[in-house]
Amino acid sequence: MNANELNELLKSGKSCLLLNVLPEEIHAARHIAGSSNACVYETAFLDKVAELAPAKDLPIIVYGAGGGSLDSTAALGKLLAAGYTQVTDVAEGLAGWEAAGLPFDGDGHFPAALALDGAYVLDPAESVIRWTGRNLFNHHSGTVRLTSGEIRLKSGVLKSARFVIDMNSIACEDLADSQWNAMLIRHLRDADFFEIDRFPAAEFIAERAEAIAASSEGTPNFVLKGRFTLRGVTKPLELPVVIASAHGKRVTGQGQLELDRTEFGSIYGSGKFFRYLGKHVVNDHVHLHLKIHADLRLLGFPAYTAERAARRFSRHDLETAAELAAVHHDQSAYVAIVRERVAALESLFRTDPIHPDGLDDHAWDRMPHHRGDSIPERER
Repeated sequence: MNANELNELLKSGKSCLLLNVLPEEIHAARHIAGSSNACVYETAFLDKVAELAPAKDLPIIVYGAGGGSLDSTAALGKLLAAGYTQVTDVAEGLAGWEAAGLPFDGDGHFPAALALDGAYVLDPAESVIRWTGRNLFNHHSGTVRLTSGEIRLKSGVLKSARFVIDMNSIACEDLADSQWNAMLIRHLRDADFFEIDRFPAAEFIAERAEAIAASSEGTPNFVLKGRFTLRGVTKPLELPVVIASAHGKRVTGQGQLELDRTEFGSIYGSGKFFRYLGKHVVNDHVHLHLKIHADLRLLGFPAYTAERAARRFSRHDLETAAELAAVHHDQSAYVAIVRERVAALESLFRTDPIHPDGLDDHAWDRMPHHRGDSIPERER
């Protein structure tokens, strides 16, 4: 069924369930008048349809984005498999409806694309590299942590990145026996593999980033090109990554690659360097899956730290708390007050030889009140 045929059917008044199978925020922005909504991407899709159409013989007409998107085709297949007997797919969807010059309902407010801009600082607690090493007969997998890093974006375009890996954190996840696990980790730590006591850190520095023009959601959208240092050896490295953000204050990045360990001096069990290895062979390539979370740096601090600063100011400084409460409905005014206080705190740290590296619980005790006097003891 095409858009014009659907329009004629709707004008005829025949009973049917017209179903938009896109996410609810897209449905709210634009849909065909009279549509119900059940998102085909959700596991509860069929449950939602069952609420809308208890009878399996009710005529159902599904549509989605159109323009080659398979959303409504997927919905058609799911509904037929679930026993619905009269399901019709308007495959050209919203795109076809618009091309036919037909009207829409909805508020027109599509989710805006985020303009990511600034320096995003790695969150070590939530960032990790997962590794898998193999031979012909077995494999082992585990993790290694990142200690620091930064991603820089300008107007949504990735400009540079840097990550430092704590090789001392290397861990194996697949060996449940503690003795075998410890034996493997000892071997990975020694000169056969990563010589960690001598080289406790590895580092990747991306000197440039190239956008991948043909990328789609969920596939790499940038290639980081730079230098990777492992075991004291530095080699060029290209890393395809997916960089995205849900709300602008935090970015998430993922990347996968096959790293040839022998290029960095780890030649144990490599068929390129030894003969008659038999069961002692170890694959040259180690599979790495990198997942990082990084927070926007605000006035020299990550954004989450600035938010923590606002809470601390409110607790320790009654006048600031009153000001924030008075403008809590005005986001720009609220942010301006927070930034003013954080800037004052940042200025303090630039001149404080004892605590130069960041916020601590006593920072407010050392910071002059914004009127120039000290915070009274009763207000702390």
